[in-house]
Amino acid sequence: MDNTGIKPGFSEKINTPDFYKKNNQGFSKNQQIIFLAIDIITLLGIIYYGYRTDDLKGALLISAMFFAVSLIFFFGLKNRQQNEVTYDGTIKYVEKQVEDYKKTKHYLRSLIIITSDDGKDFAYSGIISSLKNDYTTYYKEGDKVRHHNGFDLPEKYDKSNDEKVVCILCGQLADIENDNCTACGKILLK
Repeated sequence: MDNTGIKPGFSEKINTPDFYKKNNQGFSKNQQIIFLAIDIITLLGIIYYGYRTDDLKGALLISAMFFAVSLIFFFGLKNRQQNEVTYDGTIKYVEKQVEDYKKTKHYLRSLIIITSDDGKDFAYSGIISSLKNDYTTYYKEGDKVRHHNGFDLPEKYDKSNDEKVVCILCGQLADIENDNCTACGKILLK
């Protein structure tokens, strides 16, 4: 299939301010403040409960553990976002695995390994989607891709023969004619 108007190359839409405004998934300053405020309120609540039940020692221990886990989670997410980079590479390996959720629902978990142009391997695992939306079929070993900072899924270089394009934000496969993702409404890179 030849898609008229779609030529090989990475989309320039990623460079528009509108793309980041509509597709922003970072940890904003307000979200960081809210996250820390909720932690502090929760800690104070646990301590107050311990004081009221005469188990202040246990409440302080639970508070310390909660605060430690919370900080690890918070700074882990923050560091993950800061350590990501934009780079070009090729798909080295794509694997999918069907997993069960409460023995009634099935979902797809994938692993994508990209070798950057400078030879480093980057692995993206735990990306989850429904079985109906198998975006792993979109990528083939050897495809030239660009991983954009802040996103789990890469943009494919040559989309000229594709009927669908993947939303790098949510993983939804959308018809190549669409300008926006049919699931999350964000801009598609094509």
